[in-house]
Amino acid sequence: MPAKAQLQRALVVKQLENTAGHFQIYLTKEAIRIDGFQEQASIIAKAPSWEVVSFNKEGFRYAMPLAAWRRTGLGANATDLRPYFAEDQKVNRSDQSAFGRKVVCYSRRLRFLDASKGGAQAQAKQSSEAGQIRLSLIADIDLSDGAQEVLRGFYKLPNYKGLPVSFSVESNKQKEEFYFTTESFSYEQIDPAIFLEPKGLKAAQSINRVFFGKATEDLIMEFCNERK
Repeated sequence: MPAKAQLQRALVVKQLENTAGHFQIYLTKEAIRIDGFQEQASIIAKAPSWEVVSFNKEGFRYAMPLAAWRRTGLGANATDLRPYFAEDQKVNRSDQSAFGRKVVCYSRRLRFLDASKGGAQAQAKQSSEAGQIRLSLIADIDLSDGAQEVLRGFYKLPNYKGLPVSFSVESNKQKEEFYFTTESFSYEQIDPAIFLEPKGLKAAQSINRVFFGKATEDLIMEFCNERK
């Protein structure tokens, strides 16, 4: 009989992103895996290079260096939070808790344009409403630098330390809306083979081919060509 696989302790986190759906994240000191995209695609990255390899059930893969992933991540499918929490912005910091762990919440006040007023002239005179954005991270968790960077790229996060728990927007006209949130957080014994890339994958021309399929990739390429 073949030898039984040696299990490895990993942090398993389930999250929900408001446009891309459910994700399951596996984290160790040496590797990270993210499953999602309607259960059709996955991402893996491992020490020492932390090259990010995306692949899907259709058998396509796309690899990029960690630095490129840090800039791109989920692409247009994720709100880029970095400008909102830039060093020159006034950001408030508070301590909270979630899943029995210490959570650091970063928040700042904003003014949102009133999108209900259409037309070019109206846009120039749009009123605004007060609001607040909140980004929360589990602080008392020992993430490796590589895994931290993969997560920052995934959600386009600023350089805060910790495991991202949630991001929300709230205004005086809109109740708090979560752009991503965490559903569960636990340590489990897993088969380390999940961090291995499947064999026989074909190279994709773009990461969109892996995440969203050929039809979506064709639409994106057509849009880009029209703008040239």
